[in-house]
Amino acid sequence: MLALLLTLAGGVTAAPRLHDAVGQDSPAAIQAFLDAGASLNERDHETGQTPLMFAVLNGFSSSVKYLLSVGADATISEKDGYTPLHGAAFQGRAEIAQILLDHGLDPNDRHRDGYTPLIRACWGQEERHTETVLVLLKAGVHPDPLCLKVTRNDETRKAIHHYTWKDRPLATEPQDRNSMCAQWAEAGQCEENPGYMLEYCEISCGRHKKLKKEL
Repeated sequence: MLALLLTLAGGVTAAPRLHDAVGQDSPAAIQAFLDAGASLNERDHETGQTPLMFAVLNGFSSSVKYLLSVGADATISEKDGYTPLHGAAFQGRAEIAQILLDHGLDPNDRHRDGYTPLIRACWGQEERHTETVLVLLKAGVHPDPLCLKVTRNDETRKAIHHYTWKDRPLATEPQDRNSMCAQWAEAGQCEENPGYMLEYCEISCGRHKKLKKEL
C-alpha cells in the first residue's frame, strides 16, 4: 500500500492527498489515508476536483460508493463548475450516475451553461452514453427535445423518443403534445426520422414542411 505520509523538503511531513488513494480504487486505501489525516473534500489546486469527482471521472465505482458512505460532498464542483453527476453523464458512467442518484443527487441539476446531465450524456456517441441517458430517464428526467438536436447517437435518439411517448396514445397528435412535436420539428426530426415523426407528430411535421416551402 502507498506510504501514508509524504515527506517534504526539510523533513516536514504532511497528510497525503486522498486523490492518491482513490487512484487505487480501494476503500481500504481510502480509509487508511483518511485515518492519516487526508481531507475528504480537498480540491486539487489545478483541476478543482475533489477525490469524489476524481473517482467519478475515472470510473472508480468502488471509490465513489465508499467516499459517499463516509460523507463526501457530492455537490462540490470542479474548476469549471461541473458537479459529479455532470461528470458521470459526460463520461457515460451509467453505474456511477445511478450511485449518485441513489445518494439523492438532483437528476435535473443545471450547470451555469444551461445544460443538465441528460444533455451531457446525449452528446456522447458510445453505447455507455445511451446507458447513462436511460439511467437518467428512468429516474424521471424529462426527455428534453434538445437531446435530439445535439446527439449523433441513434440509440440515444430512440431512447428519447421512447420515453417521450411510452405512456401516451399513438393514434393522433393531441393538443397536449403539440409543443413537444413542434420542438422536435424545429430540431429537424421530421427529416431525420420521417417514419417515426409521421407516426407521432404528423400535424407538426406537416406544418413545418409547409413553413419551409413558404420560406
